[in-house]
Amino acid sequence: MLLSITFYIFAGLLTLAVVLRVIRRKGKIALTEWLSALAIVVSIITALNVPQQLAPADSSEWIVRKDYTSSGTIFEANSLDGYTSNPIDRDILISGPFRLYVQFLEGKGINNAILLFGRETESQNWWQDMTRFEVGLEEDGKRVFYIIRDGTSEIPFISGGFSKPKDGIVIVQFDSHGRHLSVLNSDGYVKWTTDLSQNRNFANGIFPEGIKLLQLSSGPYSEMKIRRLLLLEPVK
Repeated sequence: MLLSITFYIFAGLLTLAVVLRVIRRKGKIALTEWLSALAIVVSIITALNVPQQLAPADSSEWIVRKDYTSSGTIFEANSLDGYTSNPIDRDILISGPFRLYVQFLEGKGINNAILLFGRETESQNWWQDMTRFEVGLEEDGKRVFYIIRDGTSEIPFISGGFSKPKDGIVIVQFDSHGRHLSVLNSDGYVKWTTDLSQNRNFANGIFPEGIKLLQLSSGPYSEMKIRRLLLLEPVK
C-alpha cells in the first residue's frame, strides 16, 4: 500500500512538472512532453487495475473429514413457488478449526445455498433464536453470496458477496465454534473475514455445540450443481 501511495505522489509531481512547462511555453507542447504525460497516464491506469495481493489465511495442511460428493455431482432443484430444503447431515461434532470446501458448477434462479446451522429454531418464526451460516449462488449463478444469521431478525446479521470465481471454488474457514471465520479463494487467500466474538448473540459462536444441521436450499424455480462439497480439518 505504501509503495502504491508513493507511486501516485511521484506520478502527480511529474504531471505537474509537465503542466508548468507547458504554461511557461505559452501552450506550446513538445512531442517528448506529450509522450511523458501519456506514459504517466498509462502507468496510473495500469496500477489501478492491478489487483492487490491478499494475505494468505494460513499455511496449514487440510484433510477431508466428510465428502458429500463422493457419489458424484450434487444437483439441487426446486420447481415450486417457494423455498425447498434438503438435509444432508446432522449433529457434526467440531473439536477444532474446520473448512467448508465448495466447488459450484452452475446455478439458475434467484437463490441456492448451503446452510450450516449452529442452532435451530423452535419458534413459529423460521428465524427466531437460530444461528446459521449460508453460502450459495444468486443471480443465475453469477454471484456467490454469504450470510450470517443471529436469530434476532429475519434480516441477516451480516451479508455480502462477490462474482463467482472461474473455477467455482469457495472455501470458508471457521474456528472451532464459529466465532472467527474467513472466506477464501482456491489459492487460500482471504477475500473476507470477520470476528463475531464481541457480539453478544455470538458469545459462544455460530456453532456452540457443533453443526446441528447441514442442508441445501433452493429458492423458487431455482437449481444448482455442486461438483465438490467437503468438510476439511487440519492435519494433526
